[in-house]
Amino acid sequence: MDSFLWFHLDSKADECFEKLYQYKQKIIMKKGLENNGSLKVIKVLVLLMIINQAMAVTCTGWCATCTTASYCLTCNYANMSATGGVCACDPGYRWSTGSTMCKPCNSPCDTCTSSSNCTSCVDVNMILSSGNCNCPNNYVNISDVCYLCVSPCATCSPSTTYCTSCVDTNMTRSGGVCTCNATYVNIGNVCQPCTSPCKNCSTTQTYCTSCVDTNMSASGGVCTCNATFVNISNVCQSCTSPCKNCITNKTTCVTCVDVNMTQSGGVCTCNATYVNISNVCQTCTSPCQNCQTTRTTCTTCVDVNMTQSGGVCTCVTGYVNISNVCQTCISPCQTCTTSRTNCVLCVDVNMTQSGGVCTCNATYVNISNVCQPCTSPCKNCTTNQTTCSTCVDVNMTQSGGVCTCNATYVNISNVCQPCTSPCKNCTTNQTTCSTCVDANMTQSGGVCTCNATYVNMSNVCQPCTSPCKNCTTNQTTCVTCVDTNMTQSGGFAPVMLPM
Repeated sequence: MDSFLWFHLDSKADECFEKLYQYKQKIIMKKGLENNGSLKVIKVLVLLMIINQAMAVTCTGWCATCTTASYCLTCNYANMSATGGVCACDPGYRWSTGSTMCKPCNSPCDTCTSSSNCTSCVDVNMILSSGNCNCPNNYVNISDVCYLCVSPCATCSPSTTYCTSCVDTNMTRSGGVCTCNATYVNIGNVCQPCTSPCKNCSTTQTYCTSCVDTNMSASGGVCTCNATFVNISNVCQSCTSPCKNCITNKTTCVTCVDVNMTQSGGVCTCNATYVNISNVCQTCTSPCQNCQTTRTTCTTCVDVNMTQSGGVCTCVTGYVNISNVCQTCISPCQTCTTSRTNCVLCVDVNMTQSGGVCTCNATYVNISNVCQPCTSPCKNCTTNQTTCSTCVDVNMTQSGGVCTCNATYVNISNVCQPCTSPCKNCTTNQTTCSTCVDANMTQSGGVCTCNATYVNMSNVCQPCTSPCKNCTTNQTTCVTCVDTNMTQSGGFAPVMLPM
């Protein structure tokens, strides 16, 4: 070691001594040296003393030891170190001329020319300006260490999370906290505008907490139009009546405004028996079962015995509308009005209606509301076909419902034929006499013959002319003579017999 030092004293004295000094300083400042380390320190110090004495150099200024008068190896003052042969206050210290000592710089100066005039700063993130050390705008000075403000703070104080300004112009600061303004959401500390229909949102741009339309409600992050509205381009449009609630557009119904409506295929229609009048279902007026346009314009009828034509329900033939119920007309009415017995038409073609009453025509009788023809010889009859009220023949007389031919007539096929003379009255036929036209006739076996002493002359009994007692053909053609003493021969006048 000694020979090495002496060898370099001429040409590299400065370099050698600086290295020795640095070696000494490292050893001295190293803690926990073993005994042999302490011995090395002593040796070096001894060697330095020898070198100083050998060179007999007087150090100047702040040098405690030196290689030349101005090349310091060590310095006279505490908190001062020699670097490159120059003594200067250690970092964090500055020379005080008045006190002739290195006084510490006021933090945050790392080096300084005065207590508060920094020449460098303790923190690499500090900016030195006009002798002042300050943290950049997005840092905060905490115990003279610059800490980066935590986003969303753009600037902060007194902590990294207590914002004094915000990173986003769409943020507002309150109580040291930066929050996105209404209608924005914080995504990665950038305020993103909420996506319509969100007015305000959370977590994402589409998770709504309130909605752009006052007719919307947010639930589970989703804005939906309130009942009776539909979302059209994120504007809630009111459903068009008769829609109560609608989907897709204002007229595609989901539910209907009237409880008597039914929705099918997006269309609300009134239920059966109702009609839509100004989107209110009105009950059809009886006799309408179903109706359209108005309550009284029928499409179907309440009674199966009704038919609809031109929107009007009328009872079918044979029925009458009584309190909008079709009641069957009572026979003999075929059709009726007002009541079941007030006939318009009659069930039988042989009936005639007058004043709402159906009666059988002349020559007919009503039997179970069927007009049966009166049975001859009845012209008109009552109760039944054979109970006559008038007779078919003017020569008949009705009595007790029975028509009989008048005297001198006989009923042949219900036509009164006059009895043939000499019959005054006859039976069975015109020539079967029951009585005779001439009082001098006698009927026997239906035959009228003139009594004895009479002859039938044109059905008139003429008395035989005497001497004829009985005669034939004429009054003088004798059959027998008035006198027993006479003899008739050939019908001539009798000859008197000799006495």
